[in-house]
Parts: sequence; C-alpha cells; structure tokens
Amino acid sequence: MSELARQNDTMTSTWPDPRAWHPQVAPVRVSLMLLTFALACLGCGAPCDAGDVRARLSAAEAGEVVTLPACRLEAALEVPAGVSLRGTAGSHLVGPTDGPAVTLTTGAAGPSALEEVRITARHTGVLARGDGDARIRGVTIEAERGVAVHLEAAGETRVTDTTLQGTVSATNRDDSRWLSVTASEAPTHGLVASRGTLRIERSRIDGFAWLAVALGAGP
Repeated sequence: MSELARQNDTMTSTWPDPRAWHPQVAPVRVSLMLLTFALACLGCGAPCDAGDVRARLSAAEAGEVVTLPACRLEAALEVPAGVSLRGTAGSHLVGPTDGPAVTLTTGAAGPSALEEVRITARHTGVLARGDGDARIRGVTIEAERGVAVHLEAAGETRVTDTTLQGTVSATNRDDSRWLSVTASEAPTHGLVASRGTLRIERSRIDGFAWLAVALGAGP
C-alpha cells in the first residue's frame, strides 16, 4: 500500500427431547418457545418488502420522514428531495452490486436525509445528487466494494456521527494487492465529494484501499 493510502486510511438452540419433559410442564415450555419465536420475528413480514418502502418514499412529501422496518432489506432506495429516510433498531440495508444502496435526491424543498441505518455497500453506499442539501446522520456503512459515500449534491452535505468502514485492516494493510485493486474488487474510497460544501463531524472513516476522503474528483 502506498504511503498516501496508509496516511488516509488511518484518518480518522438446541431443542430438548420432548420425551424428557414432564407432561404437566411441557405445554408451558412450548408456549415460552413459541412466544420467543414470535417476538424475534416482529417486523419480519410484509413491511420489510422493498416495494412497500419504495411506495412510501414515492408518496412522501418534503419534510416527511419515512421509517425503515427493523429487518434486513436487499434493495436500492431513492429518497426524494426534502424527505428523510430513518432506520430503526435492526434496520439493515444491503445494496446492489451495480449501484448505490441509497440515493439522496436533493433540491430546493429542503435537505434530504438518511438517518440511523446500517448499510452494506457492494458498489456505492450512499449517493447524494442534485442542487440542494443533504444530511447523513448516525449511519454505519460497511463497504465490501466501491465507495461508501459519493457526494454530487451542489449544496451543503453534513455527515454526522457516521462510520464508514472498509475491509483494509491492521492485519492485511501491507498486502501488495491493495496497490492495484479497482472499485469493483475492493472498497477503495470512504468518501468522494465532487460538488458542493462538505461538513464532517464526529465521524470515522477507516479501512479503504486508496483514500479515506477524496475531494474535487470522482473515484
């Protein structure tokens, strides 16, 4: 790995045998198991469908908040200008291999925002575009390939309390393969900003093969 890349990288149950149960006790145990299963699956049904989330985003107006369900959702989502997409405890968005997991479309309607969600990025985690402002707050992006955050919004983008994590670590950082990898093979950039104004607060960017932050150009 080059010295420049090194510097930027640091910036920042077993089921019991039913025959062993006492006949008078077994129904209670079964009920408890069923209750546990039911609680664990709250939020695992229809609300986790990507089509439902997309429909709510499409219908949302500026100033409204669309909430992600507490489940794993494999999808690419687009947030309209002025709308906020907010995760709940357990929200995990897995992006596609050919584009961003979340696109924040910005404009004059007010800031577009992404909040409190975990993202696995397999191409790009978040893309912000348009002529307005963007807000990324309390987001964790685990990048497997590509770029964690790509900013093309012309206004002000604020990145707050956010973690951008690649796969380069203390144990593999000296591997020579990082010198020649491409964005389709590994996480190369933490954040790329090609337009607008950028403000980063209380955030961590680590584990990227090329650069933690690149300003003024694409990857």
